Amino acid sequence: MAEMQQNLAQYNLDSVSPDWLRQAKRYGFSDGWLARLWQTNADAVRQKRLSSNIAPVYHRVDTCAAEFEAHTPYLYSTYETSCEANPPTAKR
Repeated sequence: MAEMQQNLAQYNLDSVSPDWLRQAKRYGFSDGWLARLWQTNADAVRQKRLSSNIAPVYHRVDTCAAEFEAHTPYLYSTYETSCEANPPTAKR
């Protein structure tokens, strides 16, 4: 984390590439934290992130150790590329 912070400190909001911004999010840096590092505000970081197509996706936690189907799976957000949430398409 400290090494990543040093790398990110070399940039500002205008100069950071989408690849570096995605890496920062994968490491767990919040928009607010990045805003303080780059002396801007969290809304500006969020806007750059969204305009770069960097948004959280959701992965499942297998709460039943694959023994049987979990009817109420837990999800966690991450900044990877695939989503395992599989939201239902029908309205309830």
